[in-house]
Amino acid sequence: MIWKETVLLRYLTENEASTMYEDVLWTINNYMNIIKPRSPEMVLKLAMKIRLAYYDAAYVTTAS
Repeated sequence: MIWKETVLLRYLTENEASTMYEDVLWTINNYMNIIKPRSPEMVLKLAMKIRLAYYDAAYVTTAS
């Protein structure tokens, strides 16, 4: 959305977009419980082995 409003629609300047992006990341980091997989290498191997997207494999390895 930020990209679209900056590049395509030209509603935002690059500085405004950058500030907005930083605000969004700050909000996500402070209000969501982000769980990181213990072994990103294991996630990648699983994703390749059973042909899952990395995101899905990360979910599976973290949930187990």
